[in-house]
Amino acid sequence: MTAVGEWLKQIILIVLLAAFTEWLLPTQSMQKYVRTVLGLAVIAAILQPLVPFFRGDWAERLAQSAVEQLTGAASSAAAPAVDVDSLQAQLRRQLSRRADDEAAALVQAAIDSELGIPGARVQVEGGLTPEQMRVAVVLPPAATGQTAAVRNLVARLLGVSADHVSVRAG
Repeated sequence: MTAVGEWLKQIILIVLLAAFTEWLLPTQSMQKYVRTVLGLAVIAAILQPLVPFFRGDWAERLAQSAVEQLTGAASSAAAPAVDVDSLQAQLRRQLSRRADDEAAALVQAAIDSELGIPGARVQVEGGLTPEQMRVAVVLPPAATGQTAAVRNLVARLLGVSADHVSVRAG
């Protein structure tokens, strides 16, 4: 909370400086220029907390800051790096699960709409990259003869090899 307080204090000081400087100027023509310059200074002060996000390592800094806020620990060289790595691994797993679920929903909808096979169950693993993706489709018993069509549709839709798609009637 002290960082926010310092930031607000800086903005207030710049605004007070702008008002005082404007009050001291004798002519209207100079006030326009001074207002412009001091207005830019106020905008720069307001945007100052966002500057670290424009640097290349903003994600790592944000993760480290989040770890420090959650644990309440002071930053040290070794401890946050381990926490950041575990957070990155956890985020990667969550992203992978989300990609798997989205790909499965897409395939399930395509099987229903394009092939007219409702009730197919689709499971996707490794959905972040086509090389690692494995797809398992269980068709309803009435669609036993359409396994090849389903395999080709899934392979075309997800951009994976047909060898990575297993289709069975269940």
